[in-house]
Amino acid sequence: MHPLSVVLHFNNILQLLSNYERFYTAEQAALNAQKHHRNDIYVPGMNDACNYSAYHETAYLEAGNETDMLWENTWMAKYYGLRHVYLDNQTPIKPIPASLKEYPWIIRKIQTLIH
Repeated sequence: MHPLSVVLHFNNILQLLSNYERFYTAEQAALNAQKHHRNDIYVPGMNDACNYSAYHETAYLEAGNETDMLWENTWMAKYYGLRHVYLDNQTPIKPIPASLKEYPWIIRKIQTLIH
């Protein structure tokens, strides 16, 4: 493999892991809100720079105060039994627990995407 290819693939892996951390943060916020009977959450957006990302050029969440008018936000809120989901890129990203990083399917999935 050409050295430049290795660098590009490594960059893609970092971006994929960044999105995984962002999704994990959103999921944990939603589950925590359910547990503590809260209705609204703030979650980070996705990194759309990587062509290998499932979120590349697709709808994830949208910024705005009228989340009822934003179908992606409404869908996520309904899925988790919440009233509103707000996109806020200032939301701190939660680190993924080591136990989740050890799952071999994640490694296989990333390897599949870069080959």
